[in-house]
Amino acid sequence: MASSLNFEFECSYDIFLSFRGLDTRKKFTDHLYEALKREGFQTFIEDDEIEWGENIKSALQKAIWNSKISVIVLSKNYATSTSCLFEIHTIIEHRKKKSDHFILPVFYEVDPWEIKQQAKKLDFGGKTVRAEEVKGWSVALKEVASMAGMVSQNRSNGYEAKFIEEIVGVLKNKQAGKHRRVGDYLELDENMQNLKRKVEYLSGQESDINSEISEHRPWKRPKKEVEVWLTDVQRFKDDVQRLEQEVDGEKNVFSRKRLGSDIVEKILEASELQEKGRDFDGLNKKWCGVWCPDLLTRPDLLSLRIDELQEGGRLCRSKIRKKKKVGGRFDNVAFPMGTPIDIESTMSSEGFVAFESTRKAMNEAMEALKDDRVKIVGVYGMGGGGKTTMVKQVGVKAHKEGLFDYVIMAVVSKTVNLRGIQGQLADMLALELLEESEFGRAARLKEKIMRTKKILIVLDDIWTRVELSEIGIPSGSDLEACKSKIILTTRTDHACFTMGSQAKIHLDVASEEDSWTLFRSKAGEVVESHDFRDVARKVAKKCGGLAIALVAAARALGDKELFEWEETARQLEMSTFRSLDEDETFNF
Repeated sequence: MASSLNFEFECSYDIFLSFRGLDTRKKFTDHLYEALKREGFQTFIEDDEIEWGENIKSALQKAIWNSKISVIVLSKNYATSTSCLFEIHTIIEHRKKKSDHFILPVFYEVDPWEIKQQAKKLDFGGKTVRAEEVKGWSVALKEVASMAGMVSQNRSNGYEAKFIEEIVGVLKNKQAGKHRRVGDYLELDENMQNLKRKVEYLSGQESDINSEISEHRPWKRPKKEVEVWLTDVQRFKDDVQRLEQEVDGEKNVFSRKRLGSDIVEKILEASELQEKGRDFDGLNKKWCGVWCPDLLTRPDLLSLRIDELQEGGRLCRSKIRKKKKVGGRFDNVAFPMGTPIDIESTMSSEGFVAFESTRKAMNEAMEALKDDRVKIVGVYGMGGGGKTTMVKQVGVKAHKEGLFDYVIMAVVSKTVNLRGIQGQLADMLALELLEESEFGRAARLKEKIMRTKKILIVLDDIWTRVELSEIGIPSGSDLEACKSKIILTTRTDHACFTMGSQAKIHLDVASEEDSWTLFRSKAGEVVESHDFRDVARKVAKKCGGLAIALVAAARALGDKELFEWEETARQLEMSTFRSLDEDETFNF
């Protein structure tokens, strides 16, 4: 390894290694240097933190002029170093005079497009640099960024040692005079694969945006800039397809070299299209139509009630004015036709009382929802024991704590009605299902859930196994991909098992003391009187800890005479409560 530049030398080098010391010196570049040395390459590598002076510049110039190959390790902060930019400019100027000087750009944890963007506006942290130098450095950096090179993010599945091995292989081929193989390897293998990945990403962006356009038509149309972007993407994809066909059929060395340059240009164009496409993410800012906050992408605005939303444009304009008064900003935002229903307006339960058993089950459910290994949570217990009310409270709590952006719910029941279940979930997502078949509706619903993401799906009152795919609910890896989970209620732990629950939570009935507390709160002060206390206790006890029975009995008897209480108690002594549904009514 070269120790210092403070000496005169006459020897020549196989390779000049240019790099940003703070970024890569003690990791990637050092490993690359050692690998080159093992292969017998005489490699020039500059020491770190050398004080600059004219003698240093002269030594660097001489090292570059006396090297056959320049390897430029481009990293995140390469372009912030004046010494690096001096080196890259010297390398480019040298190649103009000596055309056989081979330059190999190595893009280490950075994309060629990023380096090209840096070249447009160099930043030296306030250091004063002559404008003429900056201009020359910028041109040189842009030229190297446009060359066919090796990109660490696209090679060897992220294994650095393998990436270094490939770099050394390319340089060995070059040293051995295998020019055509090196050119093909860099220009027509590395970069074509990179370009194909760019096309895949662009196609994904294009598909997402087209889906949103289809969903909102005919009520809204995208702005002209979105339509232009979609046209440009389609043209770009057609160009790449033609380019790929040319590469496959071309054998001429010089033609393949030209195609290699075309591929690099297409890679840079793809990066620019990707960046532009990110501006259209969700299209919430790119629709023509009514002005209104985008509640789909602003969870903090979900406190708007449904009846308020129905007021439409008038309310929206009022909300915007309020936001602007306190410094808020809603530049160029349009209102999507469908807005998910407010969680608390549908999930909250009036007069909810958390028994000790309820609190325990809720805590277990919350822990399960926070566990990345758990995708489906099953809550089981007697009918009428408060499962539905409990999971609603869990849904509200999970939303408030930021575990989920949306909570949607459907009642399954003993007789499964797929269309009805699909409709309930779609309504809560503000999705209109226009498809005639259950299969088509399921596909539409699943697509919406996958795109919306972070949804807690509550399936209430399951009796036996239900195929989630038939409803349109993602499962397995799809459920994990959209960062959503399912919580279901049922009467048996076996139903939890058949539905694939990773967590099973038993909701026990209320204790005798909790039952009395609830009963007393609903029946009123009458139960505290000397005449009513004993009979009221008997009625509460015979409700068997079932919340629905306790509430129904208390409301039915609260204003009745003593003899009616006594008759009810006598009848209850002669019967036993069965497991009940929470929407059933009682006749006392």
